[in-house]
Amino acid sequence: MKQQIQNIENFYKESKQFLKKIKGELQAAGNETPCGIVLNAADTKGKDKKAVLYEQYIYVILMPDGQKENALLYGNWDEALYASKKLLTNNLTKDPQVSIQQYTA
Repeated sequence: MKQQIQNIENFYKESKQFLKKIKGELQAAGNETPCGIVLNAADTKGKDKKAVLYEQYIYVILMPDGQKENALLYGNWDEALYASKKLLTNNLTKDPQVSIQQYTA
């Protein structure tokens, strides 16, 4: 499952709706796999960034550029999404294109 975030201003709302949808589908299927997402951002100059976020126990792990050795630990999805937006938009042009998809470990 993949979705385009149309406007960076809607980042939190659309990310949280996507997470809710994934969690609902996992629960409906009886799947206890931790919920996770991959965020990709690209600007018009060809620069791109990636953030992988997933639940582990009671925390949310953020892996900048998908690299486990740089993983950051957050207490909830709101904190992790805020940090990922900063990461994704840092040094990119004003309105980067952002896509979101389900992460499976």
